[in-house]
Amino acid sequence: MGDKFIKLDLSQAYQQMQVHPSSKELVNMNTHKGLFRYTGLPFGVASIPVILQRAIDNILQAIFQVHCYIDNILILGSNDHDCLKNLKEILQRLHKNGITVKKSKCFFLQDSVEYFGHALDKEGSHAAPEKLKAIQEAPTPINIRELRSCLGLIISMHGFKWIWCKDCQKAF
Repeated sequence: MGDKFIKLDLSQAYQQMQVHPSSKELVNMNTHKGLFRYTGLPFGVASIPVILQRAIDNILQAIFQVHCYIDNILILGSNDHDCLKNLKEILQRLHKNGITVKKSKCFFLQDSVEYFGHALDKEGSHAAPEKLKAIQEAPTPINIRELRSCLGLIISMHGFKWIWCKDCQKAF
């Protein structure tokens, strides 16, 4: 884990990635005003997130201590210099590929960050406080839909140590 973190969010990532010319005729939108072709990647096509992830991975390949999930980029570093060096390289590569970041959703040189339900700091990865609070305050499920939602919330914490105490057993 790093001592410093930078978190970047790509601005409208789907729309920034261009549809391959050979695929443009496959991603049309039919409206009462006519047929329109997407120029950027459309939402709703099952394979699009994989295509976007692969494209971003290719752009950022071989940069040390950089993690990307779809449009969220996490940069780790042992100090400010390492983070800023990687940031410069990433921004240059994104710029070269016509991709921009949303500055208002970016965080620079942080001692800790939240990344997909995990609180990251120099000590490692911890469950994010908001996730724990959501689990603690989740209502008792009363139907299948609510049970699935509750299980999804709990499963999202699968990588963390679970301590089942006497109070837990009593409540169960």
